[in-house]
Amino acid sequence: MIGVEILQRAVDSAHHGIYVTDAHGTIQYVNDAFCRLTGYTSHELQGSPMSVLSSGETPPEYYQELWRTIRSGVQWREEITNCRKDGSRYHAFQIISPILDEAGAPTNFVGIQHDVTEEKQIRVALDQAIVEFEAIFANTQDAMFLVDVTENGAGFAFRKLSACHEALTGLSTDHVRGKTPRDVLGVTEGAMVEGHYRRCLQLGEPISYEEELHLPAGTRIWHTQLSPVMREGQIVQLVGSSRDITDRKRMEEDLRYLSEIDALTGIPNRRKISEELDRELARAHRHGNALSVLLADIDHFKGINDELGHEMGDTALRGIAETIHATLRPTDRIGRWGGEEFLIVLPETDHSGARTAAERIRRAVESARTIPERRITLSLGLSSLGPVRTSNPRALSHTVDSLVRIADEELYRAKECGRNQVSG
Repeated sequence: MIGVEILQRAVDSAHHGIYVTDAHGTIQYVNDAFCRLTGYTSHELQGSPMSVLSSGETPPEYYQELWRTIRSGVQWREEITNCRKDGSRYHAFQIISPILDEAGAPTNFVGIQHDVTEEKQIRVALDQAIVEFEAIFANTQDAMFLVDVTENGAGFAFRKLSACHEALTGLSTDHVRGKTPRDVLGVTEGAMVEGHYRRCLQLGEPISYEEELHLPAGTRIWHTQLSPVMREGQIVQLVGSSRDITDRKRMEEDLRYLSEIDALTGIPNRRKISEELDRELARAHRHGNALSVLLADIDHFKGINDELGHEMGDTALRGIAETIHATLRPTDRIGRWGGEEFLIVLPETDHSGARTAAERIRRAVESARTIPERRITLSLGLSSLGPVRTSNPRALSHTVDSLVRIADEELYRAKECGRNQVSG
């Protein structure tokens, strides 16, 4: 049989606060843990009523039910808010057990209190966070969504969509809940979306991306911010916020088009064709391929404007751009260099091939009836690079400027020699 001394030491060393009261609630004994919990000494507590710990936050009905229960010989289990000696509040889960005499009447009560202050604060903070999240989720103007990470990260299933998401996409929470992206979006787009989710899961940090999706409400482009939701060191969910950027992307595309395309002829402008020539020149240098450039100028263009008017001159420019473009290969490039000049880039084309192409262009323009009762001709200057099969650095010395300069010099010679011809 365990001795009284051993029982006393066990109670004194217990982690939870333990107290004993008489039948009227006057404290007779407290262990050290209860003193640490309340801030009182055992001397201060012994002989005091349990009400010394009252926080004033618990309604009288609570205590009435408590006393009715334990005086009837039934154990009481409940969470309570008490007040420490220094006035601070603490929250405890409390079990009060009656000690009964032979007649079944309670003579004493034994209470055990477990401090749950920190746990309660966490619960309160979590509840507040949930309320705030729900408020944001419900009222945000972005399309928010919540995705469950399933099968130890092997799969994803939609859990919830915000009201804005439903309105913008034509999807609903009831329709997507529990379904995978492939179930909702189809195999191709679903796999793309899952790829973003998997990247966020693998990185373990927020990511952002753009995607175009075909949804019930229409095809739209979205900018999405995706963040992992951690629980006990594991990513259990992903929360995303998507913004419809379709109109912005279209505007950007329109601006890009306006910045690269000549408004009159519809072909690349000088800046764009220069970029394409620079790119083709770098590729020619890298692979040792041939590259040729043609600079074409409309003969006697000033006379067209002076005699027939600028509107007819514009018609001539558009018609000649179309005629030249029709003679080119899919890999060739044409751009308006300025005024009545056009720059033509011929990748992987040596001098002989470029001259053949130039003659074809010249004849096509001469044969075309771009404007009524007026024969229009072109003069063309040619410059070529390679092909290069040598380690001599000078063989790779051509730049965009030098190629265009040589073509311009050859164009000048074609003009001097009577126009409507190719020089170079």
